[in-house]
Amino acid sequence: MSFAADAGAVAWKEMRELVRQKSTLASAAVLLAIFGVVLPAQDGPRFVSSLGSLGGFLVVPFATIVAFIADAFAGERERHTLESLLATRLPDRAILAGKIGTAVAYGWSLVVLSAALALATVNLRPHPGGTLLYEPTVLLGGLGLGLLVALLMSSLGVLVSLRAATVKQAQQVLALSVALVTVLVFSGGAVVPAEWRRSLLRFVATAGETRVLLAAGALLAAVDLVLLALCLLRFRRARLILD
Repeated sequence: MSFAADAGAVAWKEMRELVRQKSTLASAAVLLAIFGVVLPAQDGPRFVSSLGSLGGFLVVPFATIVAFIADAFAGERERHTLESLLATRLPDRAILAGKIGTAVAYGWSLVVLSAALALATVNLRPHPGGTLLYEPTVLLGGLGLGLLVALLMSSLGVLVSLRAATVKQAQQVLALSVALVTVLVFSGGAVVPAEWRRSLLRFVATAGETRVLLAAGALLAAVDLVLLALCLLRFRRARLILD
Protein backbone atom coordinates (compact mmCIF):
# COMPACT_ATOMS: atom_id res chain seq x y z
CA MET A 1 0.00 0.00 0.00
CA SER A 2 1.08 3.59 -0.58
CA PHE A 3 2.02 6.08 2.12
CA ALA A 4 -1.26 7.93 1.58
CA ALA A 5 -3.26 4.74 2.03
CA ASP A 6 -1.35 3.84 5.21
CA ALA A 7 -1.85 7.33 6.67
CA GLY A 8 -5.50 7.21 5.62
CA ALA A 9 -6.00 3.94 7.50
CA VAL A 10 -4.64 5.52 10.68
CA ALA A 11 -6.76 8.64 10.12
CA TRP A 12 -9.91 6.53 9.71
CA LYS A 13 -9.16 4.79 13.02
CA GLU A 14 -8.62 8.17 14.71
CA MET A 15 -11.92 9.51 13.40
CA ARG A 16 -13.76 6.56 14.90
CA GLU A 17 -12.05 7.26 18.22
CA LEU A 18 -13.08 10.91 18.00
CA VAL A 19 -16.76 10.02 17.54
CA ARG A 20 -16.58 8.07 20.83
CA GLN A 21 -15.20 11.06 22.76
CA LYS A 22 -18.52 12.66 23.72
CA SER A 23 -16.97 15.23 26.07
CA THR A 24 -14.59 16.42 23.35
CA LEU A 25 -17.45 16.88 20.87
CA ALA A 26 -19.52 18.63 23.54
CA SER A 27 -16.77 21.19 24.24
CA ALA A 28 -16.43 21.79 20.50
CA ALA A 29 -20.17 22.45 20.28
CA VAL A 30 -19.91 25.03 23.08
CA LEU A 31 -17.09 26.88 21.29
CA LEU A 32 -19.03 26.83 18.03
CA ALA A 33 -22.01 28.35 19.83
CA ILE A 34 -19.84 31.11 21.31
CA PHE A 35 -17.80 32.04 18.24
CA GLY A 36 -20.38 31.12 15.62
CA VAL A 37 -23.53 32.55 17.19
CA VAL A 38 -23.17 34.55 20.42
CA LEU A 39 -20.27 36.86 19.56
CA PRO A 40 -21.34 37.51 15.93
CA ALA A 41 -24.86 38.34 17.14
CA GLN A 42 -23.39 40.87 19.56
CA ASP A 43 -20.94 42.48 17.12
CA GLY A 44 -23.19 42.47 14.08
CA PRO A 45 -21.69 43.59 10.71
CA ARG A 46 -18.42 44.56 12.38
CA PHE A 47 -17.68 40.89 13.01
CA VAL A 48 -17.13 40.08 9.33
CA SER A 49 -15.08 43.18 8.56
CA SER A 50 -12.81 43.61 11.58
CA LEU A 51 -9.55 41.79 12.26
CA GLY A 52 -10.83 41.45 15.81
CA SER A 53 -12.90 38.49 14.66
CA LEU A 54 -9.65 36.61 14.00
CA GLY A 55 -9.76 35.64 17.68
CA GLY A 56 -12.48 33.12 16.92
CA PHE A 57 -10.50 31.62 14.04
CA LEU A 58 -7.56 31.07 16.38
CA VAL A 59 -9.21 30.15 19.67
CA VAL A 60 -11.38 27.39 18.19
CA PRO A 61 -8.51 25.10 17.01
CA PHE A 62 -6.36 26.18 19.96
CA ALA A 63 -8.95 24.94 22.47
CA THR A 64 -10.65 22.02 20.71
CA ILE A 65 -7.58 20.05 19.66
CA VAL A 66 -6.10 19.78 23.17
CA ALA A 67 -8.60 17.21 24.46
CA PHE A 68 -8.53 15.13 21.27
CA ILE A 69 -4.81 15.01 20.54
CA ALA A 70 -3.92 14.05 24.13
CA ASP A 71 -5.47 10.67 23.32
CA ALA A 72 -3.20 10.10 20.30
CA PHE A 73 -0.68 7.83 22.04
CA ALA A 74 -1.50 8.13 25.74
CA GLY A 75 -5.00 6.82 25.03
CA GLU A 76 -3.62 3.90 23.05
CA ARG A 77 -1.33 3.15 25.99
CA GLU A 78 -4.24 3.23 28.46
CA ARG A 79 -6.41 0.98 26.27
CA HIS A 80 -3.47 -1.41 25.71
CA THR A 81 -3.80 -1.02 21.95
CA LEU A 82 -0.50 0.79 21.42
CA GLU A 83 1.47 -2.44 21.08
CA SER A 84 -0.94 -3.71 18.43
CA LEU A 85 -0.65 -0.48 16.45
CA LEU A 86 3.15 -0.44 16.61
CA ALA A 87 3.33 -4.13 15.68
CA THR A 88 1.67 -3.47 12.32
CA ARG A 89 3.66 -2.96 9.14
CA LEU A 90 2.57 0.69 9.00
CA PRO A 91 5.58 3.03 8.60
CA ASP A 92 6.35 5.38 11.47
CA ARG A 93 5.69 8.45 9.32
CA ALA A 94 2.32 7.10 8.22
CA ILE A 95 1.25 6.65 11.84
CA LEU A 96 2.32 10.18 12.71
CA ALA A 97 0.76 11.64 9.56
CA GLY A 98 -2.54 9.88 10.24
CA LYS A 99 -2.77 11.05 13.83
CA ILE A 100 -1.59 14.62 13.25
CA GLY A 101 -3.57 14.94 10.01
CA THR A 102 -6.80 13.86 11.71
CA ALA A 103 -6.33 16.38 14.52
CA VAL A 104 -5.56 19.17 12.04
CA ALA A 105 -8.58 18.29 9.89
CA TYR A 106 -10.81 18.18 12.98
CA GLY A 107 -9.61 21.53 14.33
CA TRP A 108 -9.64 23.32 10.99
CA SER A 109 -13.07 21.98 10.02
CA LEU A 110 -14.39 23.56 13.22
CA VAL A 111 -12.77 26.85 12.18
CA VAL A 112 -14.55 26.71 8.82
CA LEU A 113 -17.85 25.74 10.44
CA SER A 114 -17.51 28.52 13.01
CA ALA A 115 -16.85 31.07 10.25
CA ALA A 116 -19.88 29.85 8.29
CA LEU A 117 -22.14 29.97 11.35
CA ALA A 118 -20.90 33.47 12.19
CA LEU A 119 -21.66 34.71 8.68
CA ALA A 120 -25.14 33.21 8.78
CA THR A 121 -25.78 34.74 12.21
CA VAL A 122 -24.72 38.21 11.08
CA ASN A 123 -27.00 37.98 8.04
CA LEU A 124 -30.07 36.92 9.99
CA ARG A 125 -31.01 40.58 10.23
CA PRO A 126 -31.54 42.52 6.97
CA HIS A 127 -28.91 45.15 6.17
CA PRO A 128 -29.10 48.19 3.89
CA GLY A 129 -26.28 46.93 1.69
CA GLY A 130 -27.74 43.48 1.21
CA THR A 131 -25.96 40.24 2.15
CA LEU A 132 -22.80 40.74 4.17
CA LEU A 133 -19.61 38.86 3.35
CA TYR A 134 -16.27 38.59 5.08
CA GLU A 135 -13.58 41.04 4.13
CA PRO A 136 -11.04 39.00 2.08
CA THR A 137 -8.22 39.83 4.52
CA VAL A 138 -10.27 38.67 7.49
CA LEU A 139 -11.45 35.45 5.85
CA LEU A 140 -8.21 34.35 4.19
CA GLY A 141 -6.09 35.48 7.13
CA GLY A 142 -8.37 33.75 9.62
CA LEU A 143 -8.56 30.47 7.72
CA GLY A 144 -4.81 30.46 7.05
CA LEU A 145 -3.79 31.26 10.60
CA GLY A 146 -6.43 28.86 11.92
CA LEU A 147 -4.88 26.04 9.89
CA LEU A 148 -1.39 26.86 11.18
CA VAL A 149 -2.63 26.98 14.78
CA ALA A 150 -4.35 23.61 14.28
CA LEU A 151 -1.06 22.15 13.02
CA LEU A 152 0.83 23.70 15.94
CA MET A 153 -1.51 22.25 18.58
CA SER A 154 -1.62 18.85 16.86
CA SER A 155 2.17 18.55 16.68
CA LEU A 156 2.63 19.78 20.25
CA GLY A 157 -0.06 17.39 21.44
CA VAL A 158 1.61 14.41 19.78
CA LEU A 159 4.94 15.31 21.41
CA VAL A 160 3.28 15.34 24.83
CA SER A 161 1.13 12.27 24.23
CA LEU A 162 4.14 10.23 23.12
CA ARG A 163 5.60 10.41 26.64
CA ALA A 164 2.49 10.74 28.83
CA ALA A 165 1.43 7.70 30.82
CA THR A 166 -2.27 8.60 30.74
CA VAL A 167 -4.63 10.81 28.76
CA LYS A 168 -5.30 12.89 31.86
CA GLN A 169 -1.60 13.53 32.31
CA ALA A 170 -1.24 14.54 28.66
CA GLN A 171 -4.21 16.90 28.93
CA GLN A 172 -2.79 18.48 32.08
CA VAL A 173 0.62 19.04 30.49
CA LEU A 174 -0.97 20.52 27.35
CA ALA A 175 -3.29 22.74 29.38
CA LEU A 176 -0.32 23.98 31.43
CA SER A 177 1.66 24.62 28.25
CA VAL A 178 -1.22 26.60 26.75
CA ALA A 179 -1.58 28.61 29.96
CA LEU A 180 2.14 29.40 30.05
CA VAL A 181 2.16 30.50 26.41
CA THR A 182 -0.87 32.70 27.05
CA VAL A 183 0.78 34.33 30.06
CA LEU A 184 3.99 34.90 28.11
CA VAL A 185 2.11 36.46 25.20
CA PHE A 186 0.22 38.91 27.41
CA SER A 187 2.96 39.67 29.91
CA GLY A 188 6.04 39.18 27.75
CA GLY A 189 6.12 42.85 26.91
CA ALA A 190 7.48 43.54 30.37
CA VAL A 191 10.72 41.67 29.65
CA VAL A 192 11.11 42.63 25.99
CA PRO A 193 13.52 45.54 25.48
CA ALA A 194 11.73 48.84 24.93
CA GLU A 195 13.37 49.37 21.54
CA TRP A 196 12.08 46.01 20.31
CA ARG A 197 8.56 46.89 21.47
CA ARG A 198 8.70 50.23 19.68
CA SER A 199 9.96 48.55 16.50
CA LEU A 200 7.16 45.98 16.63
CA LEU A 201 4.53 48.66 17.20
CA ARG A 202 5.91 50.70 14.29
CA PHE A 203 5.77 47.64 12.04
CA VAL A 204 2.16 46.88 13.00
CA ALA A 205 1.15 50.52 12.53
CA THR A 206 2.83 51.03 9.16
CA ALA A 207 2.96 47.62 7.48
CA GLY A 208 -0.76 47.20 6.87
CA GLU A 209 -3.04 44.30 7.69
CA THR A 210 -1.83 42.01 4.91
CA ARG A 211 1.86 42.24 5.81
CA VAL A 212 1.13 41.77 9.51
CA LEU A 213 -0.90 38.64 8.77
CA LEU A 214 1.82 37.30 6.46
CA ALA A 215 4.45 37.91 9.14
CA ALA A 216 2.32 36.12 11.74
CA GLY A 217 1.76 33.25 9.31
CA ALA A 218 5.47 32.94 8.58
CA LEU A 219 6.26 32.81 12.30
CA LEU A 220 3.61 30.15 12.94
CA ALA A 221 4.78 28.11 9.94
CA ALA A 222 8.36 28.16 11.23
CA VAL A 223 7.23 26.95 14.67
CA ASP A 224 5.10 24.24 13.03
CA LEU A 225 8.07 22.94 11.03
CA VAL A 226 10.20 22.73 14.18
CA LEU A 227 7.48 20.83 16.06
CA LEU A 228 6.92 18.43 13.16
CA ALA A 229 10.67 17.75 12.99
CA LEU A 230 10.68 17.04 16.73
CA CYS A 231 7.75 14.63 16.31
CA LEU A 232 9.72 12.68 13.70
CA LEU A 233 12.79 12.62 15.92
CA ARG A 234 10.95 11.61 19.11
CA PHE A 235 8.81 8.87 17.56
CA ARG A 236 10.76 5.68 18.26
CA ARG A 237 8.71 2.52 17.82
CA ALA A 238 11.04 0.26 19.80
CA ARG A 239 11.14 2.63 22.76
CA LEU A 240 7.34 3.04 22.80
CA ILE A 241 6.86 -0.72 22.83
CA LEU A 242 9.25 -1.05 25.78
CA ASP A 243 7.48 1.75 27.63
